[in-house]
Amino acid sequence: MVFKKGHLSYFKKHTKESIEKMKKIHKENPSLGMLGKKHSEETKIKIGQSKKGNKYFFGKNHTEEAKQKIREANLREKHHNWTGDDGTYHAKHLWFLRNWTKTGICQICYQKRKTGFHNKDRRYSRNREDYIELCYKCHYKEEQKCKI
Repeated sequence: MVFKKGHLSYFKKHTKESIEKMKKIHKENPSLGMLGKKHSEETKIKIGQSKKGNKYFFGKNHTEEAKQKIREANLREKHHNWTGDDGTYHAKHLWFLRNWTKTGICQICYQKRKTGFHNKDRRYSRNREDYIELCYKCHYKEEQKCKI
């Protein structure tokens, strides 16, 4: 019987008689495996080597053609996390930064400054014509106009 923590017999020790009885049962029943035994050094090395790395693709590399097929299989609409135009505000802005290049010139004041994309119609589609590149000062002014 296995005693769980909190049981009255949990803190009691086995008697020498019960220990001898358990040893006898263990010798008669080899199905208890390695209980009470130690692996040899050679066996330990074999076990360690069998558990290391990817055994099925170990030492191999994908060809460039295979890598390209994997990329195309997970691209845009085919990717399991793709949400298209239903993406979040943040996700869409990250997409803009990755896919559109900035000139660094504001389209209102025509000065070379740090710029960001401003959405004209507030629909946040992925259409480049719906956006203008503005410096942060002009962008703030345009956002204030939209709030009114």
